[in-house]
Amino acid sequence: MSALVETCMERRPVKKPRACSHCHLRKVRCDAWQVGLPCTRCRRRQQDSTCVLVAAPSQSERTSSQEILPQPNQADSDDCDSDLGLLQGVLGAPPITLTPNHGPPQLQASSTHQIDQGNSEVAAVHLALNTPPSDVSVQEQDVQLRIAEEMCREDTTVVSPNHSGNADECCEVIEYHEGITPVTILGQAIGKRQPNRLTRVMLKRARTDKGPQMGNMQAASTNMDFLEQKGALNIPPRNICNQLLKIYFTCVYPYAPILDRAQFMEEYYAGRQSMFTMQSILANVAAHAPEELLQRIGFNDRETAQKTFYSRAILVYDLGGETGQLNRLQGSIMLSSLSFTYAMDKDYRYWFSNACRIATQLGLHRQYISQRVDPKSKRLFRRIWWALYNRDVLMAVLGLTNLTNFDERYCDTNQLTEDDWDDTKVPDRFASVIPPITRLHKICFLEHCRLSLISKRFLQYFKTPGRVPSASEIQDLENDILGWKNKLDPGISLLSFQEWSVANVLVLVLLAISFRLEAVFYRTLRDIHRRNGDSASMQQVTQRQENAMFELSAIMQRASINDVIGLCPLSFMTCASSILAMRIEIALDPSTAPKKKKALTTQLSTELQYLREGCEYWGSITWTVRMFEAAMVKTGLSIQQQQPGMGAEGVERGFQHAEANQRPRDPTFLADTSNMDAFDDPDMFFRHIPDMDTMNNLAGVFPLADDYDWIESFLLAPS
Repeated sequence: MSALVETCMERRPVKKPRACSHCHLRKVRCDAWQVGLPCTRCRRRQQDSTCVLVAAPSQSERTSSQEILPQPNQADSDDCDSDLGLLQGVLGAPPITLTPNHGPPQLQASSTHQIDQGNSEVAAVHLALNTPPSDVSVQEQDVQLRIAEEMCREDTTVVSPNHSGNADECCEVIEYHEGITPVTILGQAIGKRQPNRLTRVMLKRARTDKGPQMGNMQAASTNMDFLEQKGALNIPPRNICNQLLKIYFTCVYPYAPILDRAQFMEEYYAGRQSMFTMQSILANVAAHAPEELLQRIGFNDRETAQKTFYSRAILVYDLGGETGQLNRLQGSIMLSSLSFTYAMDKDYRYWFSNACRIATQLGLHRQYISQRVDPKSKRLFRRIWWALYNRDVLMAVLGLTNLTNFDERYCDTNQLTEDDWDDTKVPDRFASVIPPITRLHKICFLEHCRLSLISKRFLQYFKTPGRVPSASEIQDLENDILGWKNKLDPGISLLSFQEWSVANVLVLVLLAISFRLEAVFYRTLRDIHRRNGDSASMQQVTQRQENAMFELSAIMQRASINDVIGLCPLSFMTCASSILAMRIEIALDPSTAPKKKKALTTQLSTELQYLREGCEYWGSITWTVRMFEAAMVKTGLSIQQQQPGMGAEGVERGFQHAEANQRPRDPTFLADTSNMDAFDDPDMFFRHIPDMDTMNNLAGVFPLADDYDWIESFLLAPS
């Protein structure tokens, strides 16, 4: 054998065994080349039918992806694929090469790359920048250069999320550049026009993953193996997962339409779903799933299932298992609705802030991006933005956050319309999992958006430090709050429905939130009149507050009578706890007559029962019930004869009393649940949807909000 042949054989790379599509996507070891198809992992995950080998790249693709370097024997030549040529001619820099030891770039003088300040070269580069952007990934040190290149391109270039961006060892970063930075200044100067502010960069994952948890690709593989061992990459079997997804799209999705449902199902059926998004969905839907269904996948109760899926989602995120920007945004929104402990660092506020960070990075708050993305992405982005905005305002009004994340002075995204739902017609192959979007779903969400804008004005008028709203501002806000109900679509009137179910419970939730806002508004006015010594105005707004509380209590009663409390989001129970706190506050007011106080005691007992019903669905409500029961006993407002200082035993007796008074379940449904095969049919399951058990859901975590005067009196009262 000649020396030349031996040298070529030494330099020839070892052929890497091909992995199946699932293992390739998760970046884990695959033994398909040893045991055949399906591989061991796919057999264990029951993905035999979709276990196929990844297609080998064509010769042209290999040639185009190889980097040609001056030193062919350089060990890490794949780290030198920087796309630097586009701007170097304009900047007057000779070509850049890297030394074998990856030291500082060395400038090599060349007569063909002399500095030329003439307009001809600028025009030539400008013409090159008008070509479509390439999807070649770049290293971390070349990101700013690539962004500057992208800013010089034509504004007509479409920059939409690429769902296949994670499959090629790189992550896609789409960013809206609002500020004045060296990059934006350079992009505007070279492009000779306003810079293109929405850019996309394909960043090599080997660089972005470096950190305390991922030092190199070997460490990344170790992390993926760890996720596999912890079950974070596992999902329930297809028949059960289909049922859980249908529950999600029926009970959760209408309040936060943040997914492209058809695209999600395409990826799910192909085995390419985002594990972070999927685990986040399961964490939300576990609260709504019957325990019998969850027991089939190894969980004894809903809370255990919810915590398990929640921890899996966090593991996938923390260990770099999800690099898709849009998937991170959607999963973070879902996790922002869950909470299991008061002291947890990554609580619902953390995930909501993370979602807001990604959304503003994508530019969802600006109308400009609607011109740069495809129509389908534009509609999706607009729905995501308004879902975030609604939750941001609602959490602040409910007292769950101290500040809102968005300042509407810098947001100009257009109002949502009914046309922004582009998946009204469900593909036939997904019809068994995805329910149709009705007009009621759309108008309820649109009215949530209108109510959020009114609520934001309430926060601005009454929560801004040192600001006292004027009489005209108060009157205008009151007119808007009351006028909102008068302008509601006739299709969502209380009189339009004879009974309440999963199909129309959104109306009850919407009206409950509006009446709570009205009651809180008048309570705030009452405090202002009290400080000003205006007893007549104070009495007037107190009466209006109680009228709003009456309407809200009636809505709670409708939900209880129709047994749909478990189908509502947790924000609905937040409204119930707000009524209870306000009634205690009024009962403890020295000006309240004894006769009225006695009537309030009866109302308190009834409304506390609504909270007890909620304990069956949301574990966090038990914290609020314990507080209210202890407060009512301590202040003498409890109907039951309980001793002051009641502890856990007294609360437990209260829960047992609530269980004894609950209505019997539908015997037909109970008969069906005895046959576990009935759950294999999602349609049969949803014929009994009113009896589903639920726990934590959207738009809020802790049912008690705001700072009520009676709490301070209660804490200072002697035992």
